[in-house]
Amino acid sequence: MDLLLSGHLHVAHTALTAGRYRFTGYSALVVQAGTATSTRGRGEANSFNCLRIEPGRISVEQILWNPGSQQLTRGDAAHFQRTAAGWQLRDPASRA
Repeated sequence: MDLLLSGHLHVAHTALTAGRYRFTGYSALVVQAGTATSTRGRGEANSFNCLRIEPGRISVEQILWNPGSQQLTRGDAAHFQRTAAGWQLRDPASRA
């Protein structure tokens, strides 16, 4: 399994499993969604994740709801590349 999707904690987060579980040549991505429709805020705007998956690449972009403007806006994005050691965070300046 390369991608674990989770939700319901009301806070968005994306991380590699290699920081906690050390398997030679392997790591997976854990993508935690924020909350899309709750009125019980946890210090974050309501949001959802947009995943773009290509062979050997995964990008995770947070889409945020701005209640003041009544519009969706782009939030943080993380881009990952599969390497011999597993999934690795790509250089933020690289092509998404």
